[in-house]
Amino acid sequence: FEIAKIFLWCPEPKGINLGIIGPSSGAIHLIVKEMRKQHLSLAKPSEISREIIIDKVGGSTCAFGNPVDYWPPEKFVGIKICGIYKTSSEALLKDDAVDGLILALEFFTEIEFDFNIYAPLVKKYPNKPIITILVQAEHEGAKRVIKSATELKIPAFENEIERAVRGYRLLYDYYAKIKKRK
Repeated sequence: FEIAKIFLWCPEPKGINLGIIGPSSGAIHLIVKEMRKQHLSLAKPSEISREIIIDKVGGSTCAFGNPVDYWPPEKFVGIKICGIYKTSSEALLKDDAVDGLILALEFFTEIEFDFNIYAPLVKKYPNKPIITILVQAEHEGAKRVIKSATELKIPAFENEIERAVRGYRLLYDYYAKIKKRK
């Protein structure tokens, strides 16, 4: 049902350049690998966005600024992780070079945060698709994220990286075909 939710809830993607935020190079690598298969690209953030991400997030994020790999976090607590996701999501969504956002979440009790931080971002950036992938998340935390994501109309995939990325591609192709007909 999650791919259907992409079509119901996500706006038309303006392009194939995606921002990625995640806690591990492993999960990010799997997302990027599937993006290549689907002929999607990593967005190249502006200098301003890169500076915000590198300065406020750090971790293992490359100088390119995307993907945002915040591991290891400065502090191993949910409120710190919440700030990382909020700051980097805002920087990427604001950036004209970023057409959509994929969030990789490896939730476990120590780093869980309130996913409702995305409520103002969904309203502020209604023209950019956001897709969430829960990667090996603890069961209770995953349930809470899925509940919040559903309320915010953000598709959330559990351990289905390929389907999430393919869903973005299908949405992009759908709108491209509609435009061709006109």
